[in-house]
Amino acid sequence: MGKGKFEGYLLVTDFDDTFCPKHGAPVPEENRRAARRFMDEGGLFTIATGRDVRSYYSIRDKFTVNAPLVLSNGAVIFDGDSGESWYESFLPFSCRSDLTAARDAFPGTGMEVHRGADVRVCGRNAALEEHLLRMGVPVSEADPGHILYPWTKAVLVAPGELRAESETAHALCAWIGERYPGRYEAVPSGALVDVVAAGSDKGSGVRRLADFLDILPEHVVCIGDGWNDIPMLRAAGRAFAPETALPEVLALPNVTKLGAPDRCIRDVINRLEAEQ
Repeated sequence: MGKGKFEGYLLVTDFDDTFCPKHGAPVPEENRRAARRFMDEGGLFTIATGRDVRSYYSIRDKFTVNAPLVLSNGAVIFDGDSGESWYESFLPFSCRSDLTAARDAFPGTGMEVHRGADVRVCGRNAALEEHLLRMGVPVSEADPGHILYPWTKAVLVAPGELRAESETAHALCAWIGERYPGRYEAVPSGALVDVVAAGSDKGSGVRRLADFLDILPEHVVCIGDGWNDIPMLRAAGRAFAPETALPEVLALPNVTKLGAPDRCIRDVINRLEAEQ
C-alpha cells in the first residue's frame, strides 16, 4: 500500500476562534471533514492551545487528532490516547511571589493557578468568572501561598470585557517582562494573560513535538489567529491565519491569509494539494 499524499506532514491548528470559531458550538463540519481527510492521507494532525489538560477533556469529543496535543501555550505536550504528558515545563519557584505582585499591581485583576490538572483561583472578577464558564473547568479558591509548587501555568485576568483587546492585559505583560526578565513568557488574549516558564510557548511546543515525531521543519504547517499563536506561526514551515486573525498576525511576513475560520483547515489542505 502506497504512502498518503500528506505522509511526513504535521498540521497544527489553534483551537478557539480558529478550528472552532464559536465558543460552545461544534467544530464546523468543513473543518472536521478536512482534518479527517488529512489524517486518512497519512498526515499527523493536532491542536495547539492555551487550554490545559483538564480543559482539553471538556472539548475532546468535538474533534479527532492523531498526534499529541500542545497545551498550556507550549508548557505541556500531552498524549490524549494514553493520558500521559510527553513533556511539561514549570514556572520558576519564585512564581508565587512574582505573580501575586503582578496581580496586586493592577487592582481588580484575578488570577488562576494551574498545577497539572488542578486549577485554583486567587482573586475573582467578572471576566475571570466568564473565562471559567467558557473553559468548563471546576476550580476551588485558595491563597497563592497555600498552593503547592510546581505550577504549570498562571492566568492573570484583567478587569473588563473578556474577549476585547485590553490595555491592562498588555500592561501586565510589560510589567512582568520588565521586572522579571528571562523568567516568564507572558502573552495577552483579550483580558487574559497566560504566564508560563521562559522558553515555553506554542512555537517551542510545536518544534519539540515535531522533533519527537521526526517531522522535517519545512513540513510543519500551522494555523492561528492570536498573540499566543505568533511564535508557532514564526516557527512553522508553512503558516496560515484566518481572515479574522489579529492584524499583527496577518502582518507576519510568512503568514498566508485564509478565508473564514470555519473552513480554514479545508483551505490549507487545498493549498498543500495544489502545491504538490
